[in-house]
Amino acid sequence: FLDDSIQVVAKGIPELEDPLDREQINGAFTYFCQRVTSSDFSVKKFQSVEINGEEARVKALISVHLDLPGGDRGVSGTHEVTLLWQHAKQAWKLKSVDWNKIGP
Repeated sequence: FLDDSIQVVAKGIPELEDPLDREQINGAFTYFCQRVTSSDFSVKKFQSVEINGEEARVKALISVHLDLPGGDRGVSGTHEVTLLWQHAKQAWKLKSVDWNKIGP
């Protein structure tokens, strides 16, 4: 479901400050799967869902809790996430993610 040109921007998480491309996202997912002992991602509130032709933007507040060896490294807390989806070739693909930690 990831677009070839996907980019993730994660503000407020020191390990993810720079925009991540598809290869870096795959590496982060591998790291996550190998090290996280438990996780909980839940939507607290959908702030908006906008569909404009072949593009959709979803903005939500999510709650994140991660159990990592040595602590959560500042990831757990409330995050505002904006997902940009693009429809092409009969499928929706995730084009970009803007991930901003806004509270504990």
